[in-house]
Amino acid sequence: MTSDNTLSNASGGFTADELGDATELVTGHDPEHSTLMVDYSPSEYSRFRVQYMKDDSGEISDDRIYLQFIASLGSHGAHKF
Repeated sequence: MTSDNTLSNASGGFTADELGDATELVTGHDPEHSTLMVDYSPSEYSRFRVQYMKDDSGEISDDRIYLQFIASLGSHGAHKF
């Protein structure tokens, strides 16, 4: 993502700086958003998934880590339990 965050035709009693402060647009800021995901399936009935996300699109950077376990239980087309 890239943004030049230039404001033009600012009207209504606001200056370009005031409008930028009110909308939290920051000049010279290039927002970034990255995600990495890895999964492992020990069998056809289960899966482990780890995901890391870094969001640097605003004033505060946000880092998140997700851990997920997916399991398939019960009867399905291949087996009648």
